[in-house]
Amino acid sequence: MKKEQDAPGVPRAQRKERSFFPMFVDLADKRILVAGGGKIARRRIEALLPFSPGIEVIAEEFEPALSSLAKENPESLRLIGHRIRSEKDIDFTGAYLFLACTDEASLNAALAKAAKKQGVIVNVCTDRTLCDFYFPSLLVREEVVIGIGSGGESPKKTGAMRKKIEALLAADEKMLHNETEFPIGEIEMGKGTE
Repeated sequence: MKKEQDAPGVPRAQRKERSFFPMFVDLADKRILVAGGGKIARRRIEALLPFSPGIEVIAEEFEPALSSLAKENPESLRLIGHRIRSEKDIDFTGAYLFLACTDEASLNAALAKAAKKQGVIVNVCTDRTLCDFYFPSLLVREEVVIGIGSGGESPKKTGAMRKKIEALLAADEKMLHNETEFPIGEIEMGKGTE
């Protein structure tokens, strides 16, 4: 029987780090749960909101910007005021994604473990080794969506790369509107197309 592999020619047991496959997922009919009502939760919710109408946030308190976001998106974002003490305080039934964004690393780990037991895909803000996926740096232009990731290693680097791509796209708007072929092989980041 052939050994399971993460990358061609490299058995999983020999890899030091996990590698993540970039893919685009339809979240339109998926239930997304978030534990925590602070800044990190808000930023991740802002990234998901254009793609998902079913986000539930559970926390004892919510930062004002998150409360405002919920008021602006009442059909997509639901805030549930409840103190989370353990994994028993959250019903993961029917959830597709779970974001553990509380201030307590041990609580996030326990919540992630419980969610994974129920087959839910997990992101943990306090421990990237517990994550099933990472949030990419996103660039959205009309129907074009670009996600840039570093496996959680360097969010600043992915943000900088997003800004370079954004500048490139701004310099070549006709590429988006005319649907002309994108000359990938001819581009040097930060220098635009020739």
